[in-house]
Parts: sequence; structure tokens; C-alpha cells
Amino acid sequence: MVADEWKPGRVVTLKDVARHADVSISTASRALTGQRNVQTELAARVWAAAEELDYRPNVAARGLRLARTMTIGAVFNRLESPVALEVFDGLGEAAHEHGYSVLVANAGGSAGEYQVVLQRLFDQRVDALVLYRPSGVEAQLQPFHDLGVPVVAVFARGPGSGDLPLVTNGPGAAIAQAVARLAELGHRSLAYLATPVEMRDNRTTHLREESAKYGIEFAMHPLLDDRDHASIGPVVHDVMSARHRPTGLFIRYRHVPGLLQALNAGGLEIPRDVSLVSFGDAEWLQSTRPPIATINVDGQELGRAAGRAVVEWIKGTAPPAVIQPSSAYWVDRASVGPAPA
Repeated sequence: MVADEWKPGRVVTLKDVARHADVSISTASRALTGQRNVQTELAARVWAAAEELDYRPNVAARGLRLARTMTIGAVFNRLESPVALEVFDGLGEAAHEHGYSVLVANAGGSAGEYQVVLQRLFDQRVDALVLYRPSGVEAQLQPFHDLGVPVVAVFARGPGSGDLPLVTNGPGAAIAQAVARLAELGHRSLAYLATPVEMRDNRTTHLREESAKYGIEFAMHPLLDDRDHASIGPVVHDVMSARHRPTGLFIRYRHVPGLLQALNAGGLEIPRDVSLVSFGDAEWLQSTRPPIATINVDGQELGRAAGRAVVEWIKGTAPPAVIQPSSAYWVDRASVGPAPA
């Protein structure tokens, strides 16, 4: 244990015990509450750490946890994309099947609001928590961990969200198909336009690895994480004005309108001048001219899997570190064409 992580006189938390025992917070919670699905050796380490640190759980709060509210809290950073809405539908379906209701909160893209709604859900004593793309909320989750409240992340874990069990899709196979298709059409330079947070997820890794297989140059270009489509214009202008500009672009669904505006302003056409692939799908992407190729996910199945995971956890069976109920899939459309000369 690092010396400055805990000092005599400070109240010992479950997080301190977990760090001292070198286990996850969820494992420490399960061990101290006597749940059976913890390896004997790990449980012994947790109990030894608790004794050494003189850990005293909040008995009154734990008593409150025994009174189930039959509610699951769900927090979305933005409840507007097709995938997020599908996750919400699937979560509600799974929750209702087991007699639970869902209290949903939308942070509206604000990190501060995300933290505020977490506190509200804690005050309402939800039995479990499902977080869509959490980031920077580890401190706010500590009270939930201390009371043994199941918490899972969906789709992705951002920095500062801890070691939450993750319900996600596997994008590797779909990205491999997309890059293979672009290589077949003669593309030798691809780029991913994304916010800094988006760049840190596993899509970037897969894009880089698959491009390397075909000897394709791959670059990343940062976008501002805001809702102003016009802000994408300068980035697109710089990327497409370069001497060796990419012939294929990948971008997340919500940035597509701004990208299309910027390409149109520059007199560039899809796919004549550049091919385009979106992460995420929607009806309007299918009705554009040309329709936009996409790497999509089954959001409803992600939501159902998250709901099943927390319900089983409430009953005493903790989930694995990663749950992958389905994989992303590649949808080839007319926005992908031969590389320009």
C-alpha cells in the first residue's frame, strides 16, 4: 500500500481496504459481506487488510441497504444517440422482467451534472447503478461501493471511473471488415476524427492495428467535445488540405453532420474525394446521398445484458470484469468507394 493513501486518524474506507489487499473494490465488498463467490485466498487477504487498518463499516448505512427499493439507477452522459436510447430500452426491459423499475438521469454532456445526478440516485437508495460511458466519477461512486451497491459501466469506461465491470460490444471484427473493404478499394491513408476521450477507447487500437496489416497510413485528429457542428470545420479543412490527405475518414455518429457541412463547404464529395465510415447508425444516415457506411452496435442487447448483470449481482453473483453480449457489425454503404487518384 502506498504510504500516503491512508494515514492513522483518517476514517478507513472500503477503498482503503481494497487497495491494501490489492483487490478491486467490488471484491472487497463481496468478501466483507460474506458472499460466496469470492476465492478463499482473496477473502482472507481482504479480511486481513480490514483488521490491519481497523476498518469499521457503516452498520447503520448497511442496514438501510437491506431494505430494497426495487429500483435501478441509470445515468447517461447524453441520452440522445440511437445507441444510448437502445441501451435505455434494453435496460428497462431486463429490469421490468425481474420486478425492478429504472430511475434514469441524463447528464446532458456535463461532467459536473453527471456527478450531481449520482448523488441524487444515492440519496434515493437505488439497489444498483448502470452508467453509460462514465468518466471522472470514481470519487462519487465511493459511497455506493461502501454500501455494496452493484455498479456496472456500459459501452466504455472513461478515465477516472475505476475498475467497474464493463458491458460492451466487441468492435474488432467490424473494424477489420471496414478497413479490409477500404484496402480492397485502393485506400492507403485513413484518419479517425474524434474527441480526446473517444481516442482513448479500443476503436483507436483496432483501427491502427488493422490499417497496419495492409500497409495503410493511419492518423488521428482531435475534435472539440462540444455540440457546435461548425467547430469541426477548421479541423476538416486542415486535414483535407494536407498534401498527403487521407482518402478515408472514420468519425463518431454525432459528429457526422458537422463533417458533412465542412466537406460541402470545401467542395468535397463523398465518396469521390473521400470515403466515410460512421461509428453508430441512424435512419437519417441511411437516407443521405450517398447513404453513410457504419460500424453499428446492438444497443438493446447491451442494455439487457447490463440489467441482467446488476440483478444477478443484487442476488449475490458478481459479474466478470467484461461482459460482451454481442459484437459490433459492419454495414457497407455507398459512402465507401474507390480511393481517389
